[in-house]
Amino acid sequence: MCLVFPDFNVCRFIHLLRSDIPDQQYLILSTARKHFGAGGNRRIKYTLPPIVFQAYQLAFRYRALKNEVSLRDDGRKV
Repeated sequence: MCLVFPDFNVCRFIHLLRSDIPDQQYLILSTARKHFGAGGNRRIKYTLPPIVFQAYQLAFRYRALKNEVSLRDDGRKV
């Protein structure tokens, strides 16, 4: 149980890892997953959920960019 408090701080830190460029954000999240995944099963249950939620938000950003590009290309939404 001694891992809980430091892991909550890590979770807070993950939410601070942001980039305005979606491709950089993807690389940041991938690197964070690799590093925090090396912590073992006891630690991953605290560190993985914030990464998953950040990835979910990133998917929405990619979708918005795709719609924006398609609107610029032909004037209609795909």
